[in-house]
Amino acid sequence: MSSSDFRSWMDQPHLIPTTRLLTEEYKKGVQQFMDLAISQPKAKQSGKLYCPCMNCGNRRYLTISKVWSHLYHNGFVMVYKIWYYHGETDGMIDFGSTSAQQGGDSLAEPETVDCVDMVNDAYRDSAPSIADYRD
Repeated sequence: MSSSDFRSWMDQPHLIPTTRLLTEEYKKGVQQFMDLAISQPKAKQSGKLYCPCMNCGNRRYLTISKVWSHLYHNGFVMVYKIWYYHGETDGMIDFGSTSAQQGGDSLAEPETVDCVDMVNDAYRDSAPSIADYRD
């Protein structure tokens, strides 16, 4: 699989046009995302995540159940293929797979996570929304 196929489920419509039901590929992709996101210490502690749906674009901090709902109803921001705001790093990516590397309980050292969270929190307020880059 080439890097252009990486998380290709994000480039496709999330609903089947004739039935308005979620595609199986999209449901599997959202499950992979949520597995990664809710495993992060900050999400475990707060029960909240930045929502990467098309409407929120990682700018709203919502409960985990609300993020599920938004992703199912609104779709996923297509340009957000490496899930930085949710604990993923470039080094974790295997472009030959549709998911992040599977490993131990922790994806990064606690000090790194805290530092990344601090930078993301500071930058998020001044950065344009990912949703601004939609077609």
